[in-house]
Formats: sequence, C-alpha cells, structure tokens
Amino acid sequence: MLAFALAYRILYTILGGYITATLAPQNPMKHVWILAAIGQLGGIAGVIGGWNLSAHWYPLALAVSAIPRLVRRLAQDS
Repeated sequence: MLAFALAYRILYTILGGYITATLAPQNPMKHVWILAAIGQLGGIAGVIGGWNLSAHWYPLALAVSAIPRLVRRLAQDS
C-alpha cells in the first residue's frame, strides 16, 4: 500500500510541476525549482512528523525523491 501511495505522489509531483511551468509568466524552471524546494521542506517535515507512523523507508523516499523526480522530468521535456 505504501508503494502505491509513493507512486501516485510521484505522479502528482510531476503534474504539479507541469502546471507550475505552464502557468509561470516567465522563467518556468525557476518556478519549478521553488515548488521543488517547498516540496522538499514538506518531505522533511513528513519524515520528522511521521517517523513512528509507518515504515521508515516511506517518508525517507518521499523526502529524497522530491526534487530529482520533478526537475529531471521537466528538464527532459523542455
């Protein structure tokens, strides 16, 4: 179940990056980097807050993969 949750969060992250880049008035990758930084901070907060709630790999995977999965996917498309 956690693997499924990780998979759909990855998809939502990529979709959010596309929407952010599309709506950015100028310099879309700058806006995507800002979104990625906010996501990274949220991932770190999730690791701290959810450490005892589930398997330890899940919040760590969310925090570690936030920036690479978003920026790599969008850089491939530009």
